[in-house]
Amino acid sequence: MSDHTLPPIDDESYESWMQSIMDHPILGHEYLCMQQAHQALPALNAGRIEDDERFGGVYQDIYGWSRCSSVTLGWLFRGKAARLQEADRALVNEFARHMSGRLESESRVWNASNPARLLQHAFKTTGDDILSRKRRVEAIPRYIMSRLLFEIDQTESEVDVSDQADDILQEFMARMFTDRKSKVIHFYPFLNEGNHYLANRDLAWNVGEEPQPPDNVLLGHVSEHVPTNCRFLEDDQGEMPGILHDRVKGDFSSGLKMLRKGTRHQDEFDKRALTIVVMNEDHLRRVDALFRAAMVNEPFSIHNRQDYYDPEVSKKRRNPDSSMDYLAIRYILMYWDERKGKTVPVEANIQLVADHANTKYSRCDARHTWYRFKQLCRSYFPFRYPRFVFGVDFRAGSSDYNKMLSDLV
Repeated sequence: MSDHTLPPIDDESYESWMQSIMDHPILGHEYLCMQQAHQALPALNAGRIEDDERFGGVYQDIYGWSRCSSVTLGWLFRGKAARLQEADRALVNEFARHMSGRLESESRVWNASNPARLLQHAFKTTGDDILSRKRRVEAIPRYIMSRLLFEIDQTESEVDVSDQADDILQEFMARMFTDRKSKVIHFYPFLNEGNHYLANRDLAWNVGEEPQPPDNVLLGHVSEHVPTNCRFLEDDQGEMPGILHDRVKGDFSSGLKMLRKGTRHQDEFDKRALTIVVMNEDHLRRVDALFRAAMVNEPFSIHNRQDYYDPEVSKKRRNPDSSMDYLAIRYILMYWDERKGKTVPVEANIQLVADHANTKYSRCDARHTWYRFKQLCRSYFPFRYPRFVFGVDFRAGSSDYNKMLSDLV
């Protein structure tokens, strides 16, 4: 599967924004289905249950059969719309908190979770005043994103993925780590002020209860003290500390990736992911060898391996958003889920602690927060908060963009 990036959403005018929606491989289809749902939906009654039942019946005619009853389907859809409200608030607080006053939603849309009412806001609202325009425009992404979250939940929800991740982690830890042994590890990344605060490879670390700071701080660098917990891996050369991180991608994050890539969430490889952080290059190669030996036996198998520490491999990485400063050995594993009776992918990374520090502290796209910000400014933000209504310019290089980026430091 090719990992590609679609053109940014053009939010300069209503016409260009709608054209971007219609040209998008997922949003265009969703908008046409939204129109069809509006045209097919009977007039609303005053009661919420009746609204849910009517919408549920129309939904199954347009989007396909659901295992839920019509009433339950409408109720669950409203739950996704309500959750989307919190997800939007969290994104604005994280990435655009100083723009939050300009990104305030129209109250009737912000508080609407009833899908039938969202359709009314989108297609029956009249008036050319700013709040009427905002009401019409906001209802479109709110309905479409709620619909996508509902689709994800019905086919491969974060609850299903979390259950699988729990089973995967139990098996993984039994194969890779020494049982019932953990300690505090302190590491001290030197951050280069003259080079985007990227961590120097000569990184001090110490396993023990008391921190032992480095004797010398490199000229032109600042040092962070990072205490955390570690486990231990062991081969015939001895013991090595390793920091384990695991992650389950939630339904909203999966919806954002659908928007960014234009592919359905079933094609994602990274919904279940884990990373082993090691202290030096010797440990990196030894843990890589341990990993390869441990993951070839059922219920695991190795589907793919990319060593981004190899410059030739790194230059050919499939994700164009990925920074050349982001380095790891990346595996795609296949895991047989016996309870579900299917195979699911798992992303696994082995990474030097200096490169892990770059994802936290650097001021380039290797830092995960900046990487996400760049993606949001091309896709979700101009879709959800188009410039012609909200007046915020998410384009790279604009004064608004640069202000938001500087606030992330």
